[in-house]
Amino acid sequence: MGYTALGILVTGVLIGAFWYWDLVNRIFNKIDLKINDVPEGIDERLWKALSAGSQMPGRVIGILEMIIGAIAAWTASYALVGGWLAFKVASKWQSWSNIVKIPNELKGLDGVDYLRCRRLWSDKIMTRFLIGTGVNILAGALAGYSGKCVVLLLLP
Repeated sequence: MGYTALGILVTGVLIGAFWYWDLVNRIFNKIDLKINDVPEGIDERLWKALSAGSQMPGRVIGILEMIIGAIAAWTASYALVGGWLAFKVASKWQSWSNIVKIPNELKGLDGVDYLRCRRLWSDKIMTRFLIGTGVNILAGALAGYSGKCVVLLLLP
């Protein structure tokens, strides 16, 4: 096996380990960013339904971000990360503006209670987006840099 192949293998193993360990969720659980308290005025079943959902799409995007970070570290092409971030922000902006838009008011809820719910929901989504993206890219860059270091250390 060539040195480069060994370095790529090390990078791949580290990315796989980060993904298997579910690094982002472990960090979220440590810093307690889950919103478990049901805001006043919101039905508990409705809040749980809004908070639930499959995490697999996010994990797939996470492994893609780790691969992008690893490629950027291997090739010193950090513009690749910048391009990904620009694409991700633009797509999230479009999604949040049109698909997940929350109405300005909800019948039967006091304005202040509803404002609090909107703030909590926004905090949860934005924090997960920012921390998740940062952790995934940094983990990928660490994996890529580690693989590259293995190659450089083994070269005669």
